[in-house]
Amino acid sequence: MSSPSKTAVGDLLETNEMSISSLVEESGSVYRLKLTDDSSPTRYVKVFPKEQQEHFLILNELGEAVGMPKSEVFVNEEFGLHVMVPAAGTALSYQLPKYLVPGVWRQRRRELQAGIHKLGHYLRTLHENSRCDQTMVTVDSIYIDKYDAVVGCKLDTQLHRILDNDVASAVERVLAQRPEVDLKRSLIHGDLILLHVFYHKKDVTIIDFDRVEVGGSLEDCLSFECTLDLMVSRLPYARRKQFTQLMKSFYNGYGTIPTETIADLLKLIKFCSLLLYYIQKTDPFWKSPSLSQRQLTRDIDVFILKRRIKELATRLQ
Repeated sequence: MSSPSKTAVGDLLETNEMSISSLVEESGSVYRLKLTDDSSPTRYVKVFPKEQQEHFLILNELGEAVGMPKSEVFVNEEFGLHVMVPAAGTALSYQLPKYLVPGVWRQRRRELQAGIHKLGHYLRTLHENSRCDQTMVTVDSIYIDKYDAVVGCKLDTQLHRILDNDVASAVERVLAQRPEVDLKRSLIHGDLILLHVFYHKKDVTIIDFDRVEVGGSLEDCLSFECTLDLMVSRLPYARRKQFTQLMKSFYNGYGTIPTETIADLLKLIKFCSLLLYYIQKTDPFWKSPSLSQRQLTRDIDVFILKRRIKELATRLQ
């Protein structure tokens, strides 16, 4: 979808009785909105395509019960707008490195666990209120494979170049043995990473529903688990026990623990997708000499991802 003009966005807002003081374009699909009522907070406006209208209307009905910021959805025949107040707090990707410091962890662990429990509860509410009849999902259509690491039960050729031959072959054997997965399907966030979960005072807010789609419900859970695993593994002072405790809180809130085989398969695909992201997206970026710290983080993440892929492929064979 080509992005609608700023004028078209403003017209749809005003049609829905929003008195605009200013509408500032931040990107082709994101605007910052200020209303004429000075007491009203600044809002963010995200444009979404016509194909996602039904999904966003369901999200709008569920609202804050699924952890979304206070928001409204407006649609016309060409596109839709998701208008929301800013989320409270800051992203977990920024907060976790502080909370996982041993001394801070001892003091703040319970409140962080309460927030992660809430995240699990919000996802359960989303998934249970948008169930679909179809359950079988092919490994090619796993939605959390954001970068198409797996196509036709085969790995992208770029992954063959970075993974050991025996590991890549093992992954493809696993995929060939399990071309379909029996998953409950529902509306899913589609990109539930730490950056999209804001934490504030024992509660969380989920943002950036841009990739909302019908998919396997557990994809959201395991997407979050994989990115949390990567964060904990990256930090030299963090411990696996912290990861285990946080995920226990998450699944207590969600109410269902996935079977190990299905969970491992989805995590294998997610880790392959993340590894492909580093190869495709960041190679030129990380080569800048002024970004040595980021390059180090990238190299550590690649090492962790390759290790996780090898562990999961070995376990699934």
